[in-house]
Amino acid sequence: MDTMKQTITTADLGEIKRLALAISAEPIQEIEFNASDLECDFSNIPPPCARRPPTLASVASATGTLKVSIRIPALTLAAFKERAAKTGTAYQSLINKTLKAAALSWGSA
Repeated sequence: MDTMKQTITTADLGEIKRLALAISAEPIQEIEFNASDLECDFSNIPPPCARRPPTLASVASATGTLKVSIRIPALTLAAFKERAAKTGTAYQSLINKTLKAAALSWGSA
């Protein structure tokens, strides 16, 4: 397949903008379309992925932990980081310990 590179100038962009504005001001018209008129070969498109999404059990690591994403208020995170710096602990570990203690107090873990 031959490809050509073309440089678009500022004048071209101005003309494109002018044409786009002119087209957007015109009323929308119905267009008849027949897909059989297209000369496209779709035979090389791979089939959609047939895999199912991973289950929770397959995502858990060997340590039994899962990677999650949560939003924590900035002041709360700053407090954990400050406490972690004072105790020499990673702040993520401190958050995990706090969550585990809360879960144990609920009788859930």
